[in-house]
Amino acid sequence: MRVRTFLSVTMSILFLAACGGGSATSSGLQVVRDTAGDTIVVRTVSGSVWGAPATLVPEVSIGRMEGDPHYLFGAVNSVAVAADGTIYVVDSQVAEVRAFDPTGAWVRTLGRRGQGPGELEQPEAVAVLSDGRVIVRDPGNARLQVYGPDGSPVTTWLLRSMLHTSAPLWTDRHDDVYIEFLVNIDPVTRAWHIDLIRYGSDGAVRDTLQPPDHGYRTPVVEAHFGKGSSASYGVPFTPSEHWTVHPDGYFVYGLSTDYRIDLLRADAPVLRIERSSEPVAVQSGEKEARKQEIEHRMQGMVPGWKWNGPSIPDTKPPFGDILTGQDGRVWVAVPRPAVEKPNPDYDPKKPDSQATSWIEPVAFDVFEPDGTYLGRVNAPEDFTMYPWPFVRGDTVWAVTSDSLGVQRVVRYHVQHGGAARS
Repeated sequence: MRVRTFLSVTMSILFLAACGGGSATSSGLQVVRDTAGDTIVVRTVSGSVWGAPATLVPEVSIGRMEGDPHYLFGAVNSVAVAADGTIYVVDSQVAEVRAFDPTGAWVRTLGRRGQGPGELEQPEAVAVLSDGRVIVRDPGNARLQVYGPDGSPVTTWLLRSMLHTSAPLWTDRHDDVYIEFLVNIDPVTRAWHIDLIRYGSDGAVRDTLQPPDHGYRTPVVEAHFGKGSSASYGVPFTPSEHWTVHPDGYFVYGLSTDYRIDLLRADAPVLRIERSSEPVAVQSGEKEARKQEIEHRMQGMVPGWKWNGPSIPDTKPPFGDILTGQDGRVWVAVPRPAVEKPNPDYDPKKPDSQATSWIEPVAFDVFEPDGTYLGRVNAPEDFTMYPWPFVRGDTVWAVTSDSLGVQRVVRYHVQHGGAARS
């Protein structure tokens, strides 16, 4: 049984009441709601609640090129923010976590390199529980290190996976903690099978979860060398599977062949977000640069290697990574035209060095958990997606990197139509 309704909205009073008020207005928001079996489909045909695209405006920046070592970052792996605004930053180069107050002032440092109580060997990710405890994933010590709100080491939880990953340390509203672990590697496709371990707030393992997997495999190019050794790279700009953990404890999943995001809610029908979108072209120079980069790497292992996979597409997938904010909103990374910039690291003596780089600015489509399309958010050029940004409401914490490679942790506010929302 299918039930379809069509909703056209030209005034935003109802939507603004649902998302906290403000002065933004919708611009011809048109939504089709369709029920098919146990799936509720919310398809945005045109318009948005916010109207014109919003921008991320920096408010606080933490990080310097030189000076006080508390503000010098070597390799930022993860950022998390406590309810009181304290910002926790993992710097894997020095194996410590630094805490800063909401103004960006250093407060304290958690851990140091080592294997003793409270020490860290290879910290990867940080999260903060509702009671202020700080959890650090440290596969180098095969444990989750737990600190109290004051930064003192409290206890450790056994890390049941030695997998090194750039994935965030997910938590939900119940203070459950989610960790990726490697189940096996497919002997034919060499694809990794990743599951999640869910820990309770007391450190006990509650269960294991299988992320969504529809059997799609991203096209690759391969090189075989040595005795059974091989390397592969995904073909740039081809679709792929994306998923994350929602703060309500369920998966959010999408396969980027189409603009379709599924909220796999535990005790409710699946909610599917769909949106009409215009394809973004892969520019010829951008395509050639990505191809040359892969060819140089493969030829470094197998001299004379030639491209042996599908051609690079002419258009980019309709979306990329999926983030969820602590308020439950869904942030979907969407493509933008890339910009060619001079490469500061260009070395004409190196055959794999390129004189220019193609930089694609980051942008997001933002949705309420009920599928309502709030609008587009454009990020500044130096905004990076890794480590994963931390989102709460209209505030985003992310890492930037300048032309000299200096990392900074920046707090942004979403600005709508030239005026920031509270």
